[in-house]
Amino acid sequence: MTRFLFYSAPLPGHMDWGGMHRTAATLRAEGHDVLWVTEPYGKPHLERLDIPVRTVHHTGWHWPPPPMPQGLSPQEQAKERERRAVAVWLNPERVLPAVEELTTVVREWRPHVLVTEPFTAAAGFVAEKERIPLMVAGWPATEMPTKVPPQQAEAARLAQRWFSQMKEALGSQGTYWAPGPLPWLRSPLAHVVYFVPEWYGKWKVLSPPTFFVGGIPPEPGPLPPDLEPLTRRSPLVLITLGSAFTQDRNFFLLALEAVLRSGGIPLIATGDEALARDLRAQFPEAEVHAWLPFDAIFPHLALAVHHGGVGTTHAALVHGVPQLIVPHAADQYYQAARVQRMGVGVALRVSQVNATVLRSYVRTLLHEPLWEEQAAHVARRMAMFGGVPWAARILALLALTVD
Repeated sequence: MTRFLFYSAPLPGHMDWGGMHRTAATLRAEGHDVLWVTEPYGKPHLERLDIPVRTVHHTGWHWPPPPMPQGLSPQEQAKERERRAVAVWLNPERVLPAVEELTTVVREWRPHVLVTEPFTAAAGFVAEKERIPLMVAGWPATEMPTKVPPQQAEAARLAQRWFSQMKEALGSQGTYWAPGPLPWLRSPLAHVVYFVPEWYGKWKVLSPPTFFVGGIPPEPGPLPPDLEPLTRRSPLVLITLGSAFTQDRNFFLLALEAVLRSGGIPLIATGDEALARDLRAQFPEAEVHAWLPFDAIFPHLALAVHHGGVGTTHAALVHGVPQLIVPHAADQYYQAARVQRMGVGVALRVSQVNATVLRSYVRTLLHEPLWEEQAAHVARRMAMFGGVPWAARILALLALTVD
């Protein structure tokens, strides 16, 4: 059987991507050898799926990021968010130690294939150096644009400078990287994507090596006992900013008020334990957690108000849950635009968000049935592509074609 080494940042969304972690669990259940490498924080999330884990000190991620500087204009805030989106995964001071640690694991465990999420730079460098076939889970292979939007220009220059430094330090040819103004991992063998082709609109997706598998809702996990009474109430609304850009306190406050004033039952996941404590103290009537088990929560939701992260967006799509998205950086803007284009939700810019606007859209999404009907239609379309079982099948078959 094949030896699959999976690699990711330790954050829940970066082990998910719509099904990456469950693909690893499926491969293991089918008899393949599977090992997942990440930092200690991610270990419990994977062990719940019975995935063997090898922890390392570094995966190249700077987490949590430092607080946002105060006093920035909206334009400066947008540029800073883009810079931070690059800095969390491409900083040589963190990626180079990750390369060293991952190399040690590879030489000890000797995998046949390395499967990585899109934002762990060390995987691309190590796969090239150790001559291991690389597969990417969660993002398509695309022809990269030759230009970036103005708010990304400074971040793109920083990314290219860091990327050049790392290639020189490691003697890398950039084998597993796509050309373009922003460095991206690209595998010539496989990109397994847990969405459907139309999700990417006018993107120039390369197929092969991109394989679309859509998504099927996983078996609902056990509800934490303290949440069982809450899920019997409706309409239940998730409010979250995921795990990467959690410090927009104003977003949580405005969304909480909008849900309460629209007759919804708010359920907040802050992605940050300190912020969760603060919000619980300020709003004792609200249900606030640092993290929530999406597979247990999403079957009970009427609406998700969130940032547009891939994992959260995917969970809402496969469960047929309408969405209100306020993207904060990077690919979140794309997820937001596609949700709106496919008619399963509304996208707002951070600068558009105020109490009146949020309340209006939350009320509309909760109480107009057309949103729920379209979300259910898209969920059926996602399921047609086979989901995680088909993803595992693709990886297993392709692994047989490599030396």
